[in-house]
Amino acid sequence: LSMAYTSLRAHRGDIRLESTPGRGTRVTMWLPREWTPAQDDLELSPQGQRRGIALVVDDDEATRKVLARFLVKLGYVVHPASSGEEAVSLLQGGLHPSLVVCDLVMPGLGGAETMARLKTLEPTADVIVTSGFLDEFSIDGGFAGAKAVLRKPFSMDEVAEAVSRVKS
Repeated sequence: LSMAYTSLRAHRGDIRLESTPGRGTRVTMWLPREWTPAQDDLELSPQGQRRGIALVVDDDEATRKVLARFLVKLGYVVHPASSGEEAVSLLQGGLHPSLVVCDLVMPGLGGAETMARLKTLEPTADVIVTSGFLDEFSIDGGFAGAKAVLRKPFSMDEVAEAVSRVKS
């Protein structure tokens, strides 16, 4: 349900649920009649600031969903990726995020290598790294130009602060 909500909101749609015990649940979804790429690329955040596209890369589904929800609230159109390989594929397919939030520890293509490849494909994107193991890592190690670190678990305020830091 959260993925449906995030996807609909990213495409300027909405979703409503009505549930009556013993009678069932009614789900109503709205999408705009016409899709314009320019509308999809930038939205107004609740604070009235224009934001761009965010790519969230994390192998943990719950973390991806939480990050997506937080970034949508901050005004981003969010594209989730469950692996480094998927993230690289999205960029090779034409996605141009202004923000990348990437986990450091993932199976397959790890976070540091993923970010290095992403920075090659999209050098102007701002990068935030996330990890539950940050004691083992140093942001000074580079991590392909990461400008901020989010230690798991994180709050909406911490995500907003990290985004503010990389966008200033």
